[in-house]
Amino acid sequence: MSEQSELQKRAAALTEATERALASLESYTCTIVMRDRIKGKLMPESQLYTQYRKPGAVYLRWVGEQHRGMQASYVPGRDDEGYFMARESGLKGLIGARTWPQSSPLINTLYPHHFSISESSVVALTQTTLELQRRAHSLGKLRLESLCTLHDEELDAPVTKVVAQLSDDPGDGLRWPRCTLFICERHHLPLHVRLDDFDGGLFGEYVYRDFRPNVVVDESWFALPKR
Repeated sequence: MSEQSELQKRAAALTEATERALASLESYTCTIVMRDRIKGKLMPESQLYTQYRKPGAVYLRWVGEQHRGMQASYVPGRDDEGYFMARESGLKGLIGARTWPQSSPLINTLYPHHFSISESSVVALTQTTLELQRRAHSLGKLRLESLCTLHDEELDAPVTKVVAQLSDDPGDGLRWPRCTLFICERHHLPLHVRLDDFDGGLFGEYVYRDFRPNVVVDESWFALPKR
């Protein structure tokens, strides 16, 4: 068996464990650290407290210096596809929560980002990453560069690090050419993800810290009450 075949066999076992973990994940809370690079410019780091529950409800509250106190949520059945609810911090928040289209030029100008509210969950990001890997494999482009165990300082936890080259051709329609997954050994989920861009720089890096799976979430938070 070639080295690449051996890496793919080990990666397939990891993927199966991740898919089982996703299937059993009903809810979670954590703090997300986001580092986006938009149009070649690294955006200020964002830190967000989040609650998630199936089938895709997401609550976010900015807790770092960037946009501190702002809240947003997406709830399937409440929000139409492509829409979400948000509430500003401070005096602007006194007017209450408002529904916004994700495609709003105002939102994209004031809060540049790669992923929508509904795409920000570890569930959505993992599913998207695995789907792109499957598409790269079907194109004959997927190549695993490395697979190793280590202690991840971002998570302060043991992980399996998987580096995958998807495709360096933007014409293949894959959102990013290369990804690095840090799969937490305890939760079997990629709680730290680094995505590269086609210019060789960073696309984005996302860390899900203090991850607590299958906890009771407060449903009232999705309505974005004043806090």
